[in-house]
Amino acid sequence: MGTNIFKLNQDGNYQIVDYIKSDDEIDLETTETISNAFNESMMNRISSAKANGLPVADSDYQKFLAYNTFAEQCRSAGRANKTANAAALALLKEVDLPQGLGEPIKIMVRD
Repeated sequence: MGTNIFKLNQDGNYQIVDYIKSDDEIDLETTETISNAFNESMMNRISSAKANGLPVADSDYQKFLAYNTFAEQCRSAGRANKTANAAALALLKEVDLPQGLGEPIKIMVRD
């Protein structure tokens, strides 16, 4: 699960102003994007055939190359998002928010 970002409003209350995805959420989103764009089982069959020296139709091989290019672009974007999120998280401060008689909860606050 990612991180809700809070900010102190004019009334002195904290409100959610943003959300930063976790690395796991970014990984899942990247995988889903790739899976939704291409039939991965077909791409795996083409890759396996090519690796074993079996004939592959040129049109299928071109699809496979497009898949590899697209998948790497998605992975690269995912890595960039993780880096940006880590930088954004580093700018936040952790605040204890009192909860009645119980233990305070920790929230991340943007100045």
